[in-house]
Amino acid sequence: MTIPKPNLDDRTYASLIEEARSLIPIEYPEWTDHNPSDTGILLLELIAWLTEMLLYRINQIPDQNYAVFLDLLNSKTQLSDSKLIDKQNDTPIANLSEAIQQTVVGLRKRYRAVTREDFEQLILTDWNESQEAKGYLPIKQVLCLDKINLDNLKKPKDTTLHHVSLVIVPQWENDPPPSVSAEVKNSLEKWLNKRRLLTTRLHICEPKYVPLSIQITLSFVDGADIDSVKSNAVDQIKKFFHPYDSGDYWKGRGWRLGQTVYHSELYKLLNDLPGVKAVKTLKLQNAETKLKKSINSDTQDLEVENIEGFASQQIILIDAEGEYSESATIKTVTVHKKILSLEQPIKKAHNQGRSVILTGISLDKNQLIKPGIKIQSEEDNQ
Repeated sequence: MTIPKPNLDDRTYASLIEEARSLIPIEYPEWTDHNPSDTGILLLELIAWLTEMLLYRINQIPDQNYAVFLDLLNSKTQLSDSKLIDKQNDTPIANLSEAIQQTVVGLRKRYRAVTREDFEQLILTDWNESQEAKGYLPIKQVLCLDKINLDNLKKPKDTTLHHVSLVIVPQWENDPPPSVSAEVKNSLEKWLNKRRLLTTRLHICEPKYVPLSIQITLSFVDGADIDSVKSNAVDQIKKFFHPYDSGDYWKGRGWRLGQTVYHSELYKLLNDLPGVKAVKTLKLQNAETKLKKSINSDTQDLEVENIEGFASQQIILIDAEGEYSESATIKTVTVHKKILSLEQPIKKAHNQGRSVILTGISLDKNQLIKPGIKIQSEEDNQ
């Protein structure tokens, strides 16, 4: 539905004459002859006629005015001798209505990067179709994080108010996922610099893939092809955690960056698979390592083989498969020494090579899942 044009002044000749005659006794009481033959009334009628013409013109916008406005709004046109010229063809624009429509459509098209949605949609649509992006892998998922500098997380929060971090996920065909080259980051940042606000500081980052060990025990329906069901389960879980090619999951848009993993969602996925009777066990572990040295009770520092995926305030399980397993909370992580410092001393001694498992499955906003899947049947445990 089109918006009706406003009527700036709807007074007519008759209403103007009537209003003028009503003011005569107030402004000049001695004027008593109001007949059309009176010279004063003749002048009022003439002025009312001229006023009505001016009011009519007020409600009209001439083509020249439209041409001036379009020249201000549209970079593809140019005003020359009161005519609107198409810069590409260097010819006058004959259909002004069509030019107005094209200009309005152009104004509605997203260009400036101000909000989170602006940044994400501009990269997923305009950047992937731009000349600058040719030769690079298309970007399939973007997460915009404002007031965060992922290049330097140690900066105080009050100094990052004007920073915007963009986590981008490129397309890939074969595992492992490719890293985002410095050339791509620089090209994308240069392309966005034309669209961002003047004070915004951009940081183009790639996601961190967190290993997630998924151990499943299934019970199968009678007559099911167990190997086929297991293979299908592995494929479906991989799709479930895929960042953009997720099939029927997440409306095909992929597992979102930083999305929390819930046991219940995986239980439903597995229970809905053809050939699966029940899910007997489901264990999720998103980081695992081993003790590099044996430790005694009352120890607070654990030297491990690798610290990838571990961070402060996370809960770990030591010797998960053994009879002396115990949980603890990480206080700090010393990267170069590969030491996990705990908030409280452990209560039991543990030998070298015992497992250290991260039990929490919450992710940071720039993290994705890298699943490692092991499926066995109920009969395998018996």
